[in-house]
Amino acid sequence: MKLQDIRPWRDTVLAAVKHLHDDCFFNHYVDGPKKGKPISRYPPIHYRVYDGHAALYGIGKGKDSLLRALREGCFVKLSAKYDLFTIEEPLEIMETLSYYYRVSHLQPYGTNAYSISKEKEDPSEMYEFLEEKLVRQFRKLMFKDLGLDELKLQVDILIQIAEPFKKKVSKYLLNKKTAKGKGSNLWDTLDVEFVSNVKLPQYIAIGNNVAFGYGVLQRMALE
Repeated sequence: MKLQDIRPWRDTVLAAVKHLHDDCFFNHYVDGPKKGKPISRYPPIHYRVYDGHAALYGIGKGKDSLLRALREGCFVKLSAKYDLFTIEEPLEIMETLSYYYRVSHLQPYGTNAYSISKEKEDPSEMYEFLEEKLVRQFRKLMFKDLGLDELKLQVDILIQIAEPFKKKVSKYLLNKKTAKGKGSNLWDTLDVEFVSNVKLPQYIAIGNNVAFGYGVLQRMALE
């Protein structure tokens, strides 16, 4: 399985769990007064590719939803091989650059920032620009998406690009709200290695479209 196969595979999963009436699998409310609104700031269930085959990651409420579906045999209906992961590691912040990360298919920019990044030809300027965006993504993940108390964690988030990053062009489905109907678009994604003073849970994801396999962080050994 490849990253571009995630969306049709997600549709297969949704069909298999439809009878559970569990909004977490959709990452938004399906019915009722909150219809169409996100379940939480950070998607509770991520659809990903792991070692070449499909994987489901549950975070918070998503963990309980996946375990329930597993108990009720929903995934037996899926023909593809799958893995089930839950993420429970604590978050830690150090004073030094203690953690080494590799992130794949990162979409770190909004539309305006993406346009600005395309204009930066000097590698040092691009590194500085990307480091700034990664810091913002970390802060968003920690204090908005995961709900940590920013007042109790008054520390600097440090990020330094460790290796030249690779640009890729990725094709993905546009959101209905950002396009007339469903369609596809080409967007640069990045593979980046960097060091930070923040220890995030292994295989958490940052950036845009994290529910569809983008921006997965892999924590590596710091040599």
